[in-house]
Amino acid sequence: MDQTYAFFVVVGPGTAEVISAHLDLVPSRFWNKDDPRVKGGKPYGHTRWVLDSAIGRDRPWEEHLAALLPFLESRQFNIRNLPEGHEAGLQCIAKFISVNPGSHLTSDLMSRIANLGLDLDFDIYCLGAEEPHDA
Repeated sequence: MDQTYAFFVVVGPGTAEVISAHLDLVPSRFWNKDDPRVKGGKPYGHTRWVLDSAIGRDRPWEEHLAALLPFLESRQFNIRNLPEGHEAGLQCIAKFISVNPGSHLTSDLMSRIANLGLDLDFDIYCLGAEEPHDA
């Protein structure tokens, strides 16, 4: 089954607590700079603060982004004025089993994201079986 999801992410030198206070939001998950990594134990070089959409991974990116935007739009000033050295964006992840998957972002959705000054990042994994090649 195809899976798609999206989340809002802030990275930077401060702590997750500073980001949470600045945005007046509780993260879905986070790590702080210098926390040990789960794999290998080497410390993280930056803080990563994440707010997930609250919908299932069987829904398209557009729905995940639309679910996040009301939370973010109500904090537009805070997002545009993050503490120095912090960056924010929207991360979209897809794991496709189907052949020739696609996605569509409306101009309204893109305008709303642009108004927040957020980058969009897409990680796309096509895991489907290879189609036979002609010899």
